[in-house]
Amino acid sequence: MTEATEVRNVLAATGTVADTGGVSLTHRLNALERNDRRVTDVTKVTEEDREKVRELAEHTNRCQNNEPPVFEITEDGGVISARDGKPVETVTATLAEEFYWMEVEWGAPDLIHDEDQEAFFTRDGHLAVSRERVNLPHLLGKSRWEQPGGGGGVRPNAQV
Repeated sequence: MTEATEVRNVLAATGTVADTGGVSLTHRLNALERNDRRVTDVTKVTEEDREKVRELAEHTNRCQNNEPPVFEITEDGGVISARDGKPVETVTATLAEEFYWMEVEWGAPDLIHDEDQEAFFTRDGHLAVSRERVNLPHLLGKSRWEQPGGGGGVRPNAQV
């Protein structure tokens, strides 16, 4: 039974009408019921996402050549970081985890590493990569190459 249904039942049983500040009680209850349905839909997506995360983690590990795996797959099908066992729960976090550890190992001096936040920032304070998110325009983009001491190697837009 949803929260909104419980409220409807209590109100029906007691005959109580609450002061809603000009918004009808029925309207507020309908909004609660819509939110309850959204939570249920998110749960369905989460199972699909777990499958996508697992597939992406397995693919990443296969592509490591002679390097150690980036991810471990748990007995229940979850994905964790092979470095420290941190759960990886979204597709975005899968990519971010891989990029984060590449920056830890080979990072250029133009990104600022905040170890407490487990993130790298551009010199102007924008998030480039963390263990949960990657911002490709700031990680690989033009602003990184224009900063003093920025980059190294081939520019993202360079002709090779």
